[in-house]
Amino acid sequence: MMKVNLNVIKPWIKKRLEELLGMEDDVVIEFVFNQLEDKSIDPKMMQINLTDFLGGSKARLFIGELWALLASGQSSPDGIPAELIEMKKKELQKRKCYTYLHTTYMQQHEGYSRVQFYDLKIVRQRSIFMSTMISYCMFLN
Repeated sequence: MMKVNLNVIKPWIKKRLEELLGMEDDVVIEFVFNQLEDKSIDPKMMQINLTDFLGGSKARLFIGELWALLASGQSSPDGIPAELIEMKKKELQKRKCYTYLHTTYMQQHEGYSRVQFYDLKIVRQRSIFMSTMISYCMFLN
């Protein structure tokens, strides 16, 4: 695990543990971080130790996901798992989409004051466009 960039994986670990626990628990998070920084990592022992906090099935799930990321990072030239790169790309694409959606909405909302509301064709076109954009942004989730 020497090649894996742990600083990139740590935010994923923190987020995933919070999802599985249903709350933030610094003790469990630090335990996992310390285990990963150890020279001889034993996934089986790590899973057994996490079982007390997460339960058997969640501990098994977490260790399986973590080990997949670590293996991916180990085979990557920069030590960053390909899955995390893809997740970041999707997050940036989603943020860009919502920013565009917000900007477009604000521009169109500004235009409503100039358009008389009896012109339903224009209002309908704007509504269809906004619905399409919202559907697209939700698809990115």
